[in-house]
Amino acid sequence: MEMEELKRIADKLNDVCGELLSLENLSEGQEGVLQGYVDVLTAISEGLTKFRK
Repeated sequence: MEMEELKRIADKLNDVCGELLSLENLSEGQEGVLQGYVDVLTAISEGLTKFRK
């Protein structure tokens, strides 16, 4: 798998998690887990962007 494809996948997963965070009726635990995923996926995406340069 190429770096650009990995970045694209991380960005897409980040978008999905962001959309899930906008849902109502999430428990604090669910919200915390989703925010954790967003943080990790953002770090992966940023790391792949810097690695590519």
